[in-house]
Amino acid sequence: MLPLPGVRFDPCDWRSVKADKTGSVVIDANRYLAGPRWRSMRLQAGVRVFEIELRDPDGGHIVTLERVWGKSAETQADPTSLLAIIARKPRIWGESPIRNDCPDTVRSLLDRMDGRVRANLLDDIRAVAAECGFAATVKAVETVIDAGRTIDRAAIATCARRVLEGKGSSGGQDPKHHDEYMEGRA
Repeated sequence: MLPLPGVRFDPCDWRSVKADKTGSVVIDANRYLAGPRWRSMRLQAGVRVFEIELRDPDGGHIVTLERVWGKSAETQADPTSLLAIIARKPRIWGESPIRNDCPDTVRSLLDRMDGRVRANLLDDIRAVAAECGFAATVKAVETVIDAGRTIDRAAIATCARRVLEGKGSSGGQDPKHHDEYMEGRA
């Protein structure tokens, strides 16, 4: 009997797909957004059980999206991939597909901002989301807004890391540990 191979088996069906003028590809009657940079290009799509991986013509990774089973009317997209485009053109925020992915407080704040300030905040969100993920970043922005603090990249990054750690929005030290130590219970 032959030994098992040194690499794990990747059950993946690689397909060649053509992106439309918006940079979306259709796989099994569902739309997946590669991004406007890839419009009208032929891409490679790795179809796995739970995810769709899109690669450029040279084999470079573009994005990995959750696979949708059945037929969905929505285009599957990674919100982080759209943030750079929206930050460059902040007036498209109103029609952005990720607008509804943001909490109400963040959405209403971005709606009220003028173009340059909105672009700066979206760029801060993009930079932090690249490290911490989109969901944790927008939750952090909501927490910073609710706390009444200045919204900048450092505050968003710190709060996003706390959200990822599971500490939520509460700040400061927990004096319970100190009390237990001083009473000899620790």
